[in-house]
Amino acid sequence: MTNGIKKSRKMLNKIKSSLVANKHTRHKWVEQKLLGLKSGTKILDAGCGTQRYRKYCKDLDYKGQDFGKYTSEGEGLQSIDWDYGELDYTGDIWNIEEVDSSFEAILCTEVIEHLPFPNETIAEFSRLLKANGQLILTAPYSCLPHMQPYFFYSGFSVDWYRYFLEKNNFEIVEITPNGNFFTYLIQENLRGINIINNNFIKFFYCLALLPKLTLDIIIANFSKNTELCFGFHVVAKLKS
Repeated sequence: MTNGIKKSRKMLNKIKSSLVANKHTRHKWVEQKLLGLKSGTKILDAGCGTQRYRKYCKDLDYKGQDFGKYTSEGEGLQSIDWDYGELDYTGDIWNIEEVDSSFEAILCTEVIEHLPFPNETIAEFSRLLKANGQLILTAPYSCLPHMQPYFFYSGFSVDWYRYFLEKNNFEIVEITPNGNFFTYLIQENLRGINIINNNFIKFFYCLALLPKLTLDIIIANFSKNTELCFGFHVVAKLKS
């Protein structure tokens, strides 16, 4: 039975990584937006973390900002070894020590759920961007706690983006959902494998999951239902 559990778990993890492309889809979207910026664009990577997107900014004037306090010692998902590298700005993202209209673009990806003041952060981005500057923003719509103790919100709706971006003089250019109702179900059902500690129960969980997973995968390829999704990818332009 132990071998059966290992094989089932390995197969389901492969399915998860190939079909529930939450991170992969987001990373490719961000990469595309960064590579589409004009050479020499001055960009702030706000809440840059380990600066994973710096490599796509070789032709840009890249500046990294973070509060620099996460140590990967907290509870929750994604508690991994963390190396900020060299930061250009260290401190609160909603109060960055830089003059008005300093940047032509701001990138902020999977950050605002970790901020106690996300609304004020959007206002700060409005202050820092030049007229017609571009904000590239992603955040979850529904997620589990991660990177604690710096986890304050489980997600942000389309209405939140519309209200706070427009309130702060942004024009929304794009709001794209990442995933759909069924890809989200697949992700969370597969997560259950790692949550169950009893191998006997885990084995039967995997057996019961396989037919449902197969059906969900088929439906996910055709579903346009985004009432539940991983998150939203947003591009907004600061009005002149």
